[in-house]
Amino acid sequence: MPSFGRLIRMNEWLIFAIAAAFLNAVVNVLDKLTMEKLVKNPLLPTSLGIIAIIPIVGIVLLNGLQPLPIPQLILAIFTGGLYVVIVWLYFTAMKSEDATRVVPLAELTPIAVLVLSIIFIGETFSLNDMIGVVLLSFGGVLISFHDFKKFVFRKGLYPVLGIIVVASISFIITDYVLNFTDFWSYFAYQKIGVVLAVLPFFITHFKELRRTISKTPLFLPVALTSEVLTMAAVLLIIAAQSTGSAALVTGAFATQPFFLLAMIVILGIHFPHILKEENTPWMWALKLVAILSISIGVYLIA
Repeated sequence: MPSFGRLIRMNEWLIFAIAAAFLNAVVNVLDKLTMEKLVKNPLLPTSLGIIAIIPIVGIVLLNGLQPLPIPQLILAIFTGGLYVVIVWLYFTAMKSEDATRVVPLAELTPIAVLVLSIIFIGETFSLNDMIGVVLLSFGGVLISFHDFKKFVFRKGLYPVLGIIVVASISFIITDYVLNFTDFWSYFAYQKIGVVLAVLPFFITHFKELRRTISKTPLFLPVALTSEVLTMAAVLLIIAAQSTGSAALVTGAFATQPFFLLAMIVILGIHFPHILKEENTPWMWALKLVAILSISIGVYLIA
């Protein structure tokens, strides 16, 4: 029987992916607070992605950048641009649709990554792995739903389909490029892409950003905390992909709704005016089934 330390090393990618899911759930809470209580324009917090310059400089000074062949370098920077596209699509969907419709669809990403991994990079998976990914996605969808009767696929949800496609492509590219460099260097290259994509928004919204910071003092610390945690989550995902399959990593990342539900319940008890969760026997039964599905999924891919 493997020692506990060896089990940890064998499943480092899983630990990293679940930790990233937890951090992203915290980011969801902060973003909800930001958009509902602090600002209305989603491009303002998005433009703060410019602070990605800081980790780029830090990595260059402390770790250095491994050189990449030009094609792989372009792909790494391109994924940074894809990340900004995902953020834009997310906010576009949220403008016209409830989160209860947007989030469940986005949780289908791991299945798309699984299919693309098999088709484009020739990965092979055990039956347990494939069942685990499907269960994780199913659990993520189930735990995110609030009312099945109200769910109708409308035009406002098309951006979510874009999120699934763009995120899946980004994960596959990341899996490929990590064969040529370490995850620190890849993270830095990706952040260069983020800065290049965000820079136009930062320049065009700079005056509005200054006014918002002046009128709403809480905005800057909350938004910056969200940005820092987002970068930490992205770094953990890249670290997970450096040792694990993109499909399995995204599958493990589908535990995010579980953490988000727990946070909403806890915060709803202490701060009901900020966040709340529907509290009916039917909804809790649904959540328990979802948690069971996620738990079995994690077990199968571990």
